[in-house]
Amino acid sequence: MSFEGRETGLPRPPRPTTMIASPRLSHDLGLDVILAAETFQYTGSFKYRAARHVVASVQQAHIITASSGNFGQALAYA
Repeated sequence: MSFEGRETGLPRPPRPTTMIASPRLSHDLGLDVILAAETFQYTGSFKYRAARHVVASVQQAHIITASSGNFGQALAYA
């Protein structure tokens, strides 16, 4: 599902994923290794992307989650 047309009332879009080269892993494995670092998202994990999607997708005014981890934090932020 696309976010096009659903930006009204939502928090900032996710930050672009930071890509980090890993010279040591590249050397050890004999190939280029690039790591996707989602820890730079607003809540410190990739879960913000999913939480924002949930908020955009539901019709209810209130959302309840049993998560106290990364997804719960991301959902509260979204």
